[in-house]
Amino acid sequence: MQIEKIIMANGIVIEGIEGTPAEIKELLGNVNESSNIRVEVPYATNPIAFRRKRLGLTQKQLAEKAGLTIRGVQNYEITNRHPKGEYLVRLANALRVSPKTLSDELNKFDIPV
Repeated sequence: MQIEKIIMANGIVIEGIEGTPAEIKELLGNVNESSNIRVEVPYATNPIAFRRKRLGLTQKQLAEKAGLTIRGVQNYEITNRHPKGEYLVRLANALRVSPKTLSDELNKFDIPV
């Protein structure tokens, strides 16, 4: 995914960076919530599908790594149903991201119904 722009508190605009919001913040250094950086990202695809494809995994491979069924992975990728609890942790680990980051990304992603 490409980040359209990042507007820093001092007015500097950074444009055309590729990655997830978490990766962008990591690239910018130790950015915390008080750093006044706003990242505007409209997800074009479900974050689970985006991260899976970025790692070069098939749905079957992700399901195996996370201890889920292929149908479970498919449901998380194509519906508004977000993984919770243990399933969120399993998916996050398989996708090499923290459960909080994955949860935050999923909450920002909205599938039109």
